[in-house]
Amino acid sequence: MSKRSYMSIPDQIKKRKKDRLIVKLLILFLGLMLIFLVYFKKNLFLSRFYLIGQDEIVVNTGDKYIDEGARATILFKDISKHIKTSNKVDSDKPGEYIIDY
Repeated sequence: MSKRSYMSIPDQIKKRKKDRLIVKLLILFLGLMLIFLVYFKKNLFLSRFYLIGQDEIVVNTGDKYIDEGARATILFKDISKHIKTSNKVDSDKPGEYIIDY
């Protein structure tokens, strides 16, 4: 034989209110997450890399080349200090140089 447990009516009312509150909070949370994902869809979990200055620079032979650098962000956090460059420009020697970031 199985035993059944019964709740009093006031306890049943409390449980239903608690269950409704949990459902409302869950719906609110999911709604806020949806708004966040739609609003920030371009930046969410994506890294961004911004080159400061122009993509291509012409430097006359003998002139000093100054690398203007770059910026980077992940989830709105600036991580530019972690960018490493391979800047081997020798402006005394004519040629085409590529700088990797």
